[in-house]
Amino acid sequence: MLLAFMPAEKLFLLDAATFAVSAVAFACLGRHMAPQPAKAAQTPDGDADPGAEREAPRAFAVLRANPRIACALALSRSP
Repeated sequence: MLLAFMPAEKLFLLDAATFAVSAVAFACLGRHMAPQPAKAAQTPDGDADPGAEREAPRAFAVLRANPRIACALALSRSP
C-alpha cells in the first residue's frame, strides 16, 4: 500500500530503518532480560552444596570445546 504513495527506494529505506529499530530493541531486551545464573547454595560450613543446581553450559563454549559437533551442526540440513 505504501508503494502507491512513495517510490520504491524510499520504501526500502523505511524497511531498513524499521529493521534497525527492531535490532536495537532485541539487543536491549537480551541484555536486560537475560536469565541470571543461580547461585550455588552454601552449607553451614561454607562449602557449596553438591546437590545445588549448576549453571548450564553456554552453547558457544560447548561448540568451541567440541569442534566436530560444531562442524556437524554447520553442515547438517533441516528437512
